[in-house]
Amino acid sequence: MRRVLVVMTAVIVVLASATASYVVMRNARGGDPAQQVAAQPGVATPSPSPAPAGTTPSGLPLNPDTSKPGWYEPYIAEERRPAYDQVINGITVGPTALPRTGGPCTPGSAEPIPISETVGTSVQIAPKYLPPFTVASVSTAVRCHGVVAGVTADYSIPSDPAVRRFGGYFMITRQLVDPLATIGIPAERWSAGTVAGHPGAIARPVLPMGFGASAAVVYAGGVLTIVQAYGITLDDLLRIAEGLYY
Repeated sequence: MRRVLVVMTAVIVVLASATASYVVMRNARGGDPAQQVAAQPGVATPSPSPAPAGTTPSGLPLNPDTSKPGWYEPYIAEERRPAYDQVINGITVGPTALPRTGGPCTPGSAEPIPISETVGTSVQIAPKYLPPFTVASVSTAVRCHGVVAGVTADYSIPSDPAVRRFGGYFMITRQLVDPLATIGIPAERWSAGTVAGHPGAIARPVLPMGFGASAAVVYAGGVLTIVQAYGITLDDLLRIAEGLYY
């Protein structure tokens, strides 16, 4: 079991670190140039062929024998399956879904502010539920033209053999922008759902035990709320997201 926990944690750290670096660089540049070039007018919405029940989109079992060496290798490949922009419950999600308009921010107008200044605003991050052993790390906020326009908070979950928790990471973002979220999770894992009564777009992890990337995206009252996670279950993902509203 301890060997499995080490392997899972290593995989999660690689995925989370890569994405965190990408987000920081993209924000620093004002959008990823490669994605801006690749983006095309309209939204591609091909219909993937359904996989057999009880399997991943590529047909792998949802309950792998984690005692076998290298059991996780084919599941890492699940994260490289096709991802494309699609509209779910009025929210555009996908690798080139870059917000271009909406909200108070204009190029060069964002200024960092203390988290304390976000209290009571529509973008405040104050989750009422966090999975056991969650550790808060970095939180950042910005103001544009006198309006608190966005907040991001990062959290990590250490592994815990006693409850078969493999450890993970999640990031919460709330912004005054259009309903577009740049998330490269494979298209087959997305579906429509509700979060605290609001229509949302939900991407499930590769495996029910939480292996892989997942996300919950909600657009309500002009606020785009995104919870992106690695290594946590779908149930925990949704409880985190719902706790931002209730």
